[in-house]
Amino acid sequence: MAINILSVALLHRCLVPSLVLLAAVGVVRAEDGEVLPRLAPTVGEYLKSDYYDQTRFHPRIMVERALRALETSEVSIDTAWKDDVITLTMTTVVKQIPAKEPKDIDEAMALVEVVRLALDTAPGLTKERKRDLGYALVNGTLAALDPHTVLMPPEPAREFSEDIRGEFYGIGAFLNQDEGVITIERVMPGLPAEKADVQDGDIILGIDGEKTAGLSLEQAVRRIKGPKGTTVTLTVERKSSPAPVDIPVTRDLVQVITMRAKRVGDVGYVRMDEFNANTFRSLCKDILDLQKPGPMKAFVLDLRFNGGGLLDQARLISDIFLPKGEEIVRTVTADGQPQIYKSSARQLLDVPMAILTSGGSASAAEILSGALQRDERAVIVGSTTFGKGSVQTIKDLGDGSRLKLTIQEYQLPGGVSIQDVGVTPDLRLIQHTVRKDGVIDLVPFTNQREEDDEFALVNTHLYEHSAALELGWLSHFQERETLKKSAISARDFVPDQEASLVIDLVGQAVAGGDDVVAAAEQASKVRGLRKFLIDQLKAPVGARAEIESTALATALAGRAPAVAWG
Repeated sequence: MAINILSVALLHRCLVPSLVLLAAVGVVRAEDGEVLPRLAPTVGEYLKSDYYDQTRFHPRIMVERALRALETSEVSIDTAWKDDVITLTMTTVVKQIPAKEPKDIDEAMALVEVVRLALDTAPGLTKERKRDLGYALVNGTLAALDPHTVLMPPEPAREFSEDIRGEFYGIGAFLNQDEGVITIERVMPGLPAEKADVQDGDIILGIDGEKTAGLSLEQAVRRIKGPKGTTVTLTVERKSSPAPVDIPVTRDLVQVITMRAKRVGDVGYVRMDEFNANTFRSLCKDILDLQKPGPMKAFVLDLRFNGGGLLDQARLISDIFLPKGEEIVRTVTADGQPQIYKSSARQLLDVPMAILTSGGSASAAEILSGALQRDERAVIVGSTTFGKGSVQTIKDLGDGSRLKLTIQEYQLPGGVSIQDVGVTPDLRLIQHTVRKDGVIDLVPFTNQREEDDEFALVNTHLYEHSAALELGWLSHFQERETLKKSAISARDFVPDQEASLVIDLVGQAVAGGDDVVAAAEQASKVRGLRKFLIDQLKAPVGARAEIESTALATALAGRAPAVAWG
């Protein structure tokens, strides 16, 4: 089975900007816990067979990056490549490896494999550590191609699959770590943790008798997850108990919460943090639920925290908002032949719509927001997106690891690419943040974006767009407990300050009687909802700009010494 995936960063919650095909192919299987034999050459074979732009193969640079990655990953190892010899210094052991200039990728990966096998002689390193260094070595070669071609070791590969499925076997609780202490942030209703009387605020001292002190959050999560029907025992500390309590919990299926919905007046709001296998169905349900009190006049879709996911889900969700026959996305292979995907007859909502984006919105989120902007359907609000316009495939390597490699690029309707540039908002929001001590950050924090990687792909079909409106706004300091109410895991979720600002602006834009509704309906008929909402936003944005400017000037004047503004 092949599954298209778009996803930006591989961590406990997977966000890796890419369009991917999950495919298990005939490969040599490794024994459980063992690294695949001929790991680097096997990766090289897949690159030769499937990599998108093979002019990016620079054998010497790939080997040099592999050696650099090895040194960066392990301080006890030094490397040098001189006079056709790679010298590998591993504390007291020195290995010299014949290393003529590699002429092609086969020779480069064969040389990397020799270095990997030499790690077996490194003193003081466990078998698991040597395994991880082997993966790091191969990933060094891949980093010289593009930022999204990567070898995922078995543990992150399993987490990647769980994120894409949107479910796993565990206890059903959100965990948080603060200064090394792992706490139950929220117990999900009806799931094993709640049934076993695990409570919000419990501090996890131990997992199956092993202390959590010194564990990372990811390590703790991996220990708590496990096969369905098995038991994990949590040792917890809670305020109502004088001594630690051991709580056995039977693992069961857990569906990840990646979406929250809220209705504010006539405006529906959905925050969507991922495109997994359940997203389309969940969004349809949320939209129908939002309309139970009556038809919405407008809709806000929040993709600021969405790093991507399944391509098919992005296409299905586009169908919810588009009439039949509109272009959604096209994928292009190295020979330049595009495959164009268009909307089907599944439109569920045709009211004015805003999509809230940030530098963390990537891949599938960029396809959805870019398509609805290019098709004149939605207004994009916020800041420019991540800017990842390539397509990947995933290969099972047989030892539990997975290779993600770039095979195509994707383009927005009309054949333009957001690679390196991202989707530009129609209404740009500029956040000025008040800290706890009263210091005001006038320039918004900026995330790393695609263009920051020296090996990012080159864009030859540039997307160009400029913001029609701009609004600076003052983000007031909020205590941790208040911020937690806007977390995706919050029990009584409320939109955060920026989302509330956008909901308010959109609500003002569509406020009014039957004449506004009729004008929106007419705009929908002529493919003009984006322009309609931009025009309607001009007045409320202008009025809010005056309010925010006054608020900022007041806050700056209160500093010592006072700062003039405006």
